[in-house]
Amino acid sequence: MNYKELIGFAGQCLALDNHSEFSNIIRKKTGSGEVNTDDLIWICSNHLVLPTFYLKFRKYGLLDIFPYEYAEQLQEIYELNRNRNLQILKQINEISASLNQADIPHLIKKDAPAVVEIHRIPVGAKYSKQFTSEMVFGERKSITGKIGLQ
Repeated sequence: MNYKELIGFAGQCLALDNHSEFSNIIRKKTGSGEVNTDDLIWICSNHLVLPTFYLKFRKYGLLDIFPYEYAEQLQEIYELNRNRNLQILKQINEISASLNQADIPHLIKKDAPAVVEIHRIPVGAKYSKQFTSEMVFGERKSITGKIGLQ
């Protein structure tokens, strides 16, 4: 399987929630040797979807297509990623609580990656009349409670 086909196959793996019938295709192609599992894991790792890939395969009972050591390693990678994300969420909640306590308005984009930037103004002087702090904070959405993994 070439790179383009392997990317498409990885996409099928990640789409299992919407197309559970792909599990039969995945078993067939990996069982026949058409898909090299080393290459598949490499692709998923390089595209930063390995933890999601693991969850899909666990949910659909497909981890047995890999040698035991691979499945164990995928689980370990998933757990390390999950723990890191929980630490990031804890830090975000602590920062938010501190800002709230100081009565400092702030935004935390709920579905965004964990990037925290603090700005006095949202844009450079050239665009400051078209895009003001008041506009940004006027359209913010409130998040009640703590932010966490679902």
